[in-house]
Parts: sequence; C-alpha cells; structure tokens
Amino acid sequence: MTYKTCIIGCGNIASIWSNLFSKWPVTHMAAYQKHSKTEVVGVCDIDINKAKECALKWNVKKFYSNMDEMLSQLKPDIVSVCTPCENHYDTVKKILQFPIKAILCEKPIADNLNKAKEMIKLCKEKNVPLIINHPRRYDELHNYVKNNLSHLVGNPKKISFFYSGEIINHGSHLFDLLKNYFGEIKWVQADSEGDGLNILLKFKSGLVGSVLSFDFDDISIFDLSIIGDKARIDLINKPFWDYDYRYFKKEKDLIMDKANIFSKNHSEDIDKKFDREFFVKAVDDTIRSIESGEKPISPGEEALAALEVMMAAIYSSQNEGKRINLPFEIDMILPKAKGELKKWQKD
Repeated sequence: MTYKTCIIGCGNIASIWSNLFSKWPVTHMAAYQKHSKTEVVGVCDIDINKAKECALKWNVKKFYSNMDEMLSQLKPDIVSVCTPCENHYDTVKKILQFPIKAILCEKPIADNLNKAKEMIKLCKEKNVPLIINHPRRYDELHNYVKNNLSHLVGNPKKISFFYSGEIINHGSHLFDLLKNYFGEIKWVQADSEGDGLNILLKFKSGLVGSVLSFDFDDISIFDLSIIGDKARIDLINKPFWDYDYRYFKKEKDLIMDKANIFSKNHSEDIDKKFDREFFVKAVDDTIRSIESGEKPISPGEEALAALEVMMAAIYSSQNEGKRINLPFEIDMILPKAKGELKKWQKD
C-alpha cells in the first residue's frame, strides 16, 4: 500500500534544508520521497509562493495556501505538521476533522502544556497516532550507546549537555534525549543567558547533570558527555545529524593515588558506521503505528514530558533560579524563538 501524504508548512524542516544537504534525508519531503510506501500528493503554506516553490522542486502536483481545501480535496493518509509550534494545536485540531490515519508533527509539540495534553487526547479519541519528530529517538548511535551504557561507561556518575541557540528550539530535543537515556527528571534549576538557559537538573535515579548554553554566533554545539565509573563518552553532534564521539576508559591517576582519570581516546571500541537515515525511520514508525496499532517510538506523551521540563526550566530562570520540582503544572505560554525569555507570559 502507498500512503498519500500532505505537508503543512514548507519551510526549513519541511523542504528547504535539503537544498543545503543531500547525503541523507534531512527534511520531511526528502524522507517521504525516499520511502517506498509514501507519496506526497500536496503541500500547503500560508505563503502560496513558498508552497509553489516546494511543489515544483519535488515534483508535487498540488500546492495550496488553505489547508482545509488541501485536506478535503486530496484526502491524505498521513499529514506532516511543519509549522511554528504556536500553530500546532489549531493545526492538529483541524487535521482531525478529516479521515486521516496519522500525524507526524514537528517539535516542540505545542507552546502550552494544556494544548499539548489536548492534542494527545484528541488524537487518542480519533485513534490517530501522533508522532513528534524527535529524530534522535531513531538514531542508531544514540540507541546503541543507551542500550550498552552499562558496558560502555558503567554506572553514570555525572552528565553534561552543551547546546547552542535558543532553549525554545533545542530544549525539546535535549530534554527528550536526556529522558530517553536516564529516565524521569525530578527537578531543575536554571539561569537565563540571552535566549539560552544554563540548567542544573536531577533525575529520579539520583543522577545529577548540567545543561550549558552557547551563542550560535560563537559556537555551534549539541553534545552530550557521560562520565561513569568505568569510562567517559562524549557524543558529538555535527551538521545535519552527522556525528563523532570520544571514548575514554578509566586509568589510574599517577599523582592522586586513589583517583582515576580519562585521558586516552579508545575510538576503536565503538563502530562508527551508524545509519543516519532516521528521518526515514520516523516515517517507518508512523506507518508501523498505523498498521500495527502499536505506540510510536516518539509519541506525543514523550514530547509533552520534554515540554514540561523546558517550561519548568524557563519558569525557574524567571524566578531567581528557584528549584522547580516536576511535575510542573503552571499554565504559561512558551516564549517564541529569537525573543527574550523574560517575555514569557502566564495565561
């Protein structure tokens, strides 16, 4: 069976980034075009010229500026939502008025916790899988390290995450990744730095970690460092989800008699040939959820959890770094990207 697919929003993650990189799919359009069981039958953007440009580039016959018109005429099976997060709630509600089979939505899931919860609820009522595009859940490198963490580093002692840019854009990715590795987060404390946050957090397991922000104009980074009682591993993000890593086994410190150090890179211990086509795997996951009824690998509930931690961290940063326990239930609006964090507002 071939699944008819439509894309709402024709920006970077929908299509444009494929102009910059083509070694593997880095957009929704490229993934659907490569997948053997999907066909993009229409695209939509409020800017009709952008929709037309996208359609012409990818040889898609239909393009629209009105999503109701597109959905009613084309009757797609799968819809990708590639609009700004403040539009996700209304867009998903509108999509669910049509007989679709699944929604693949960009992150963050929404700009408000109650909206995110309602999106999940409405999709469940319609029996429509809601998949949120947190691509590292499909990343063979991260899945390998996560599943072999005890073998690789032993018992994790501390973790640090380094990222660039706005917490609004990258927080959903990093908190989802951390939860996927280490489980539920117990509390966060944060201090704002431009549009980023520096965060101290503690997991329910007792593990403590830090999340440190850099300005994109200075450094581009999205790296995770895990220090265990056997070894240390640094997972290094490169442009368009390429990767590298450093792996250091424990050695005795020659000066401090009882201490250990991590100084020699043992790169041969990890296979470097991890598949990068996890955008296609997200489409696989979407189709599997339709055909089997099983829960997606990257479901709305996990995206809600990531949004909750991000909201708690933002709230902490605006309240003198107060420690905020999870769950976090204050009803507030996520600040827009490239804006001051101090502009967040409560409903």
